[in-house]
Amino acid sequence: MKAEHLLLGLGALLLLGRRQSGIGAVAYPTGALPPVIDDPGINGKATGSGTIVRSREINLRMKNGPFIGEDSFKSADDSAAFLKRVIGRRMQVQEVFVAVFLNYANRPIGYMIMSVGGISGTVVDPPIIAVAALKSLASGVIVSHNHPSGNLRPSQADMDITKKLNTALSALNIRLLDHIIVTANGYYSFANEGMI
Repeated sequence: MKAEHLLLGLGALLLLGRRQSGIGAVAYPTGALPPVIDDPGINGKATGSGTIVRSREINLRMKNGPFIGEDSFKSADDSAAFLKRVIGRRMQVQEVFVAVFLNYANRPIGYMIMSVGGISGTVVDPPIIAVAALKSLASGVIVSHNHPSGNLRPSQADMDITKKLNTALSALNIRLLDHIIVTANGYYSFANEGMI
């Protein structure tokens, strides 16, 4: 399978309908890709398995901002401080899910606000995080969300999504370095607790 077919296949998973933005790495849908017909056949004979795929693609733009180009994250303390600044004034109001993309030296190269939810939950889509990590050429990813309630204990849903993200990213040879739950008064690190 050619690399462009693989990328098209990943892009086909992303039928996005809204623009997402923020400082850092920004993912947003562009226009639909042109149709691709792929039926290489066997010994020159068509197999009838050719498909026409229409897709939207996630493009990443790297913006210079106060957070990008910081020193390497050396501990969960560094990551949590960064993530608290990204989530900002929504900390005690809405749940926000953020992915930070890091190079091999654990230096942040971008981040993406994946979703903004309500007071007790938000939506996380592992394929979108995986594609954004690929496109940013990240070696590692740190994900985070806040608990507006102030409770630092991870829920079963938090543990489940961490496992799903770890599986999806490790299949692409990208490390899930941590999942950090932040509140106004502290943080919980899955890595520090041995849960990654």
